[in-house]
Amino acid sequence: MEMMIVVEKENSYQKNKQLKGKDRQLESVVKELETSKKKLTERDEQLQEKDRLLAENTQTLQMKDETLEEKETLLKQTRAELDKTIKELEDSQRHMEEKNTQLENLNKLLGEKETRLKKTDKELETSTNKLETLGQELQDKQRQLQEMMIVVEQQKTELSEKNKELQEKESLLTERETQLMERDKQLQEKDRLLEEKTKQLQEQTDPASSAPIRRRNSKEVLPPTSE
Repeated sequence: MEMMIVVEKENSYQKNKQLKGKDRQLESVVKELETSKKKLTERDEQLQEKDRLLAENTQTLQMKDETLEEKETLLKQTRAELDKTIKELEDSQRHMEEKNTQLENLNKLLGEKETRLKKTDKELETSTNKLETLGQELQDKQRQLQEMMIVVEQQKTELSEKNKELQEKESLLTERETQLMERDKQLQEKDRLLEEKTKQLQEQTDPASSAPIRRRNSKEVLPPTSE
């Protein structure tokens, strides 16, 4: 009976050792998955919980060494849990292999996306440089436009002043034209008076041809002959 207990202990120890080795391997794979994908699947969480329960049961098995019957019961329970855990580990191992395949595919896809991202970053940098160049050109054109607007405003001011001067000159010209028209009227009036005086002088110097006219106008008062 003691030999069986020793054998059972040895088997349990070997299985526990094997289980711990697999636990370390599993934890390493889980950590790698956590680093790569930053999340765990529900299956992995269940496995970790069962590993924790298994560790607690193993610790309980080591601590509870009071009676052989209790140890045998614990060994049976541990064996059952171990078999169950080994099966779960095998399932988890297959699951891990699938996850590793998915991880490789994801890494490959990530590499392709990084390549595309680098290309996009380069294109973005080129576009940014072009945009900065266009922005600088726009600033230069805006500055030139502001300078031209200042010149235009100055020209508008000068033009306004010239228009004002022109209006004043046109006003003076209109006034001069009015004065000239008045002078023309005066000259026309003087020409008319001069013509009348000339006609009167002709009548006075030629009595035969202008006798009737002189008799007719004898009662009229002639204007002064000189001004």
